[in-house]
Amino acid sequence: MKQILLNILKIAIYWLLFFAFMRLVFIIFYWGKIRAGGAGLGDILGAFVHGIPLDIATLCYVMLIPCLIFAINAFVNSHVFKVIHIVYTGILLLTFGFILGGELGIYEEWQTKLSYKALVYLKNPSEVMNSTSTGSFLLLLFLVLFTAAAWLHIFHRLFYKDIVIKKRNYLFAGIFTLIFPWVLFAGARGGVQPIPIGIADSYYSKHQILNDVAVNSIYNLGVNCWKSSLTIDDKQFVFYPEQETKPVLDSLFYVEKDTTIHVLTNQKPNIVIILLESWSGDMIASLGGDEGITPQFAQLEKEGLMFTRFYANGNRSQEGIAALFSSFPPILHSTITSFPDKYNSLSYFPIDLKKQGYHTEFIFGGDLNYGNLLSYIYHNQFDKILTEKDFDKSIKRGKLGVHD
Repeated sequence: MKQILLNILKIAIYWLLFFAFMRLVFIIFYWGKIRAGGAGLGDILGAFVHGIPLDIATLCYVMLIPCLIFAINAFVNSHVFKVIHIVYTGILLLTFGFILGGELGIYEEWQTKLSYKALVYLKNPSEVMNSTSTGSFLLLLFLVLFTAAAWLHIFHRLFYKDIVIKKRNYLFAGIFTLIFPWVLFAGARGGVQPIPIGIADSYYSKHQILNDVAVNSIYNLGVNCWKSSLTIDDKQFVFYPEQETKPVLDSLFYVEKDTTIHVLTNQKPNIVIILLESWSGDMIASLGGDEGITPQFAQLEKEGLMFTRFYANGNRSQEGIAALFSSFPPILHSTITSFPDKYNSLSYFPIDLKKQGYHTEFIFGGDLNYGNLLSYIYHNQFDKILTEKDFDKSIKRGKLGVHD
């Protein structure tokens, strides 16, 4: 049975090396762009380190079929297992190779990793061919095929060994069969913590291209396709003819005169925005809520300005934060923070402040991996980001972090 465990370890190492290889190819391909952005060698190498968590999560998905084969192999010998395993590996290598090639092809123009949106363009192959030069297309196609063939050869020669068990340990076989699904499940979600692993776990640099390098391309595409599938439903929106909507929108955005009211004497004040979870009008007496629940806030009302028509932009943290920083409203079934490929199209209030000479900080008492917030917060280019792990351990915490 040691043969099975040794083979699993070798195959796991093989795939982790392959994921690192994909990362290395991307770095070489866009070396000039990375260096032009001012990234140092240490920062570049950090992509390999910070990419490990998502690599392991991706590995657990990849290892499902091999572990199933080994589980059956623990009970019965057959040469068919080797054939199935090699064919499975070859299909994955070819698929992953095309993901790598596609990402190399679109990144210069799109500045994002491969996504569901890019795959949609495959419905019109002629457009794909016309959007790139013949030389570049052939180079990437050669890279895909060579990568798949070379790594399949490496797998067959160095990492895979046909297992022939002469003396069976059925107790081990039974325990392995029962345990391996749970091990893979835990690994795929990044552990047993309340919030599972996400794309943001690999974010670490102020250079967005290095964050893109660190994020496992296979994991990213899988998550993006899944998230996109939740929003693809023609019945979730009701569309009206433009001749009906245009007059309505024009009336909403029409400004007869500048109605801006200046209430500050300091043209460049210190700005502190406090976001409170579940802070609704029901707790504010002046807005119709119960008396005496928030007396300190009632005092603040007297000292400042109270906006009585300020309404929530969603019911989850990532929806409210994206609405505040990017003026982007919530979307049905998902949130904009779940789509890193959309980030470059958003505006960012903190970036506008930096252009005015402000130093910006973001302090969050929980885990920013929730709702993929960390990657979104990085795109806001805050000068300093503090999360739950930066708070003193003596501070009382709840299940989801430091209390508001």
